[in-house]
Amino acid sequence: MTASAGAAPRRRAAEIQLLARDAKEAIRTIDQIPDPDPRAVRIALDAAVQLQDTKRADRLGQELRKAPGWSNHADRQGLELLRADQRRDLARFGGAMFAFALTVLVVGGAGALIRPTRHSWLFVGVLGAASGVAVWGSPLIGRLLALVFLAWGLLGHAAISAVRRTAAPLRMRLFLVTLLGLGMVGVALAVLAPIPWPFVLEQVSRQR
Repeated sequence: MTASAGAAPRRRAAEIQLLARDAKEAIRTIDQIPDPDPRAVRIALDAAVQLQDTKRADRLGQELRKAPGWSNHADRQGLELLRADQRRDLARFGGAMFAFALTVLVVGGAGALIRPTRHSWLFVGVLGAASGVAVWGSPLIGRLLALVFLAWGLLGHAAISAVRRTAAPLRMRLFLVTLLGLGMVGVALAVLAPIPWPFVLEQVSRQR
């Protein structure tokens, strides 16, 4: 049996592991091949991208580009890594927006936060109902949306409490509404931006 023929079963096993989203095991399987061919390197590269292992992916991408006909795939995976980095940056920015808005609103609301008004209950109730509908419609995506709605409820209650405590004039109310919107957008980015949506949507379609 030649080295190439001996590598074929491991390569097929790694492919199956990669499709099963077991990227770490796929890499271990490829590492057992003494002299991996471009197809094996491609599997290892895809696994590294799946794991967001930038250092390993860069090394494998450079190696794959040396093989005739594989540079386009290496470039595509490099672009996917860049997009993942951008999504993480967006999530961090969104988290900072949410933290800033919530901090200001909580300071503004102070003691009024422990005495919810009917407006707070109504706001939280609507979001709670929306969370229930989202989870019922799609448990996978619904849980993510429910987390966003929970954070929105906290922001809304803090904003309402701040308005009530400070008896805010129109300008201050506009400022608080702007903060509320900033925080809502921020938490949506923090929760939803890092999600690999093609994979999630594929899983949702399978569940149906």
